[in-house]
Amino acid sequence: MKIAQTIKPTIDSISQGLRELIGNKLSRYVNEKAYSECVIQEGYYDYLRIEFKGQKISYFLSDFSWKSTPDHTKVYPGIDSFSQDELIAEVIPVIKASLSEIFFDKNIEPMFCYQLSIVLVFDCKSHFHKQIISLENQERKVELQERMNTYIDKVIIQMNLAIDNQREATVFSKHLLDFKLMNISPLRVIEIIEQILNTTLSDVRNKSLANSFRSSLFHQLRCWVEQSFKPLYFDLKSSGFSKTYILKQDFDHNTVDRDQLALYVYDSYLRIKYKDFANLALAEMEIASKYFGSIRAKQYLELGTGTLPESLIHYKDKDLVCKANDVLARITIVIKKEDAATYLKALYFIINLLEADFPVSYAIKLSSKSGKKFLPVKGLAKSSTNRFFTNCLHYPELYTILEQYANLAMKEFEWYNDVEPGDKSCLPGSYAVFGLSLVSEAYFPLLKDYFKILDDEHQMVHQYFIDNLIESYGITKPSLEVIACGILSAQFDRVYKSLAILMREQSNQQLLLEYSKDKAKHELEQLYYAIWGKNYKELIYKLDSSLSVDLLDNLHKSK
Repeated sequence: MKIAQTIKPTIDSISQGLRELIGNKLSRYVNEKAYSECVIQEGYYDYLRIEFKGQKISYFLSDFSWKSTPDHTKVYPGIDSFSQDELIAEVIPVIKASLSEIFFDKNIEPMFCYQLSIVLVFDCKSHFHKQIISLENQERKVELQERMNTYIDKVIIQMNLAIDNQREATVFSKHLLDFKLMNISPLRVIEIIEQILNTTLSDVRNKSLANSFRSSLFHQLRCWVEQSFKPLYFDLKSSGFSKTYILKQDFDHNTVDRDQLALYVYDSYLRIKYKDFANLALAEMEIASKYFGSIRAKQYLELGTGTLPESLIHYKDKDLVCKANDVLARITIVIKKEDAATYLKALYFIINLLEADFPVSYAIKLSSKSGKKFLPVKGLAKSSTNRFFTNCLHYPELYTILEQYANLAMKEFEWYNDVEPGDKSCLPGSYAVFGLSLVSEAYFPLLKDYFKILDDEHQMVHQYFIDNLIESYGITKPSLEVIACGILSAQFDRVYKSLAILMREQSNQQLLLEYSKDKAKHELEQLYYAIWGKNYKELIYKLDSSLSVDLLDNLHKSK
């Protein structure tokens, strides 16, 4: 009785502080109820941490390790007077009862989700204690499950309704991977995700949300792997932001749930396919194959998805061996005879794959007795993919098929998979296009198409290829057009000093003047900057030529 009387002011403070937090949050959602803004969202928060230290209570609504600022604080009498035994036996049950009363209060909807994980942290002078309380509203759970099943049927499977917005996609993804809510098998989750990726998001009504929906699904899959699957079989060693997972000493692959393993492998497969930390995903797939005994992982690593015909993914004769894996997006080529005929067969092998929807963002693994030669372009990765196409370019009789390949391979927002995403990333077809364009002006139209297709926000390597163009062709009417097209095709901030030197010639100035007549002002500013730098107006004015004034006039007249 004495403890019950003593704890009452503390309990009142805890409850009052939580209701103050709820009131602050719900003020953002005036008149909103469960499901009123999203047909499958019953609440906002499923996590609550309450920390007791000194005479301050701190409330946190997220489990982010980097977040040290509480969502709300409350001053209270303190809890240091209780021993740890009293805390566990008598204080925490009363706290739980008080928090449960608030959780089940319908008047606070949509504050909390159908389930709430509450972490109580007591940092007392004489002891430290942490306890987790799980609350679940069964009635709300059943309603949400019914709504999710209806959504899957009408929006995902039948597609009678379109996906409403990004919020809906985010909420759906989280619920789908909540196995306690959905009561479905991991294999059914895979089926639903496949339906979404291959059919639902292809619907014209849903295409604008495709990227965000995919990102939400992949994020929730990764959360399930990290929070639910891995802790069962791995020990975690972390250092700062680095995490290392080590198989538990008593690990036995025979005890692994095979359906959960399938979902673990599927997560790795999707990350490889969509280039989301693909190297890490590949390592996990190898673990699933080697240690967990996953037949599907082994198939992915050795054969790919199995959807492409055997005749497409394998070729072998006395001069050439080719193998393709559409999961790894890798083409393995073994050249046994260095001649045009062998490389022609290899090129046709690649072309046939691309025409059958093999991943455009692929890499080549090349085995050849030829020397390791690469395109002489600064910034390009010295990869097997580069080396293969450099070897092809040694044979003029292959130029036509190389052009055919390039036109097929060039796809916006795709990159060769021969390097990690970064400064050396380049559009599929880059090596063939660069090589052909340095051979003859006849391939300038191909190069112009290339510059139009590439993703100007994410590719940088072609800024150095422009140096090769200038060195190879100097300034002519055709070369100036493609050089300018290259400069205007990206957002790099680079000055080509060799162009400024060439522009000292009045004939070259005349070509630039003619080229610039119908260009927009921002294009001319970018082009002039690439030639003369930030002081281009001053340097153009100082040109020993009567055309300097005309060049500046073009800039002023442009819109």
